[in-house]
Amino acid sequence: MTEVDRPSCACKSFIKKSIEKVDVRIDGIDKATIIKTGEIDRRLLEHNELRKEVLTDRAEFVRKEAFEFWKDAVNEKLTTLMNRHDKKITAATWTAICGVFVTVINLVLIIIKWN
Repeated sequence: MTEVDRPSCACKSFIKKSIEKVDVRIDGIDKATIIKTGEIDRRLLEHNELRKEVLTDRAEFVRKEAFEFWKDAVNEKLTTLMNRHDKKITAATWTAICGVFVTVINLVLIIIKWN
């Protein structure tokens, strides 16, 4: 080897320090990766818990199809009850009218008899 091919002491020292800096950076990246992995695991657990809560909450909600069916049934029953109520009111009204009519006729007949 010639003098040009052989690294000098300063060059060896520079290479050694550069390797140490790279090793420190790699160690830092490894530690940061471990920390981030822990954070990701924690967030994943939180998301899984939230998913369980959402699934539980979803079970409590009524599906739209079921609600529409229930709403139609209730509307039909309400309409039937209103019609019955209207018929009862109509029947009661006619009964009262007939009662008043009979009473008026009786009064007229009584008045005619006295005259």
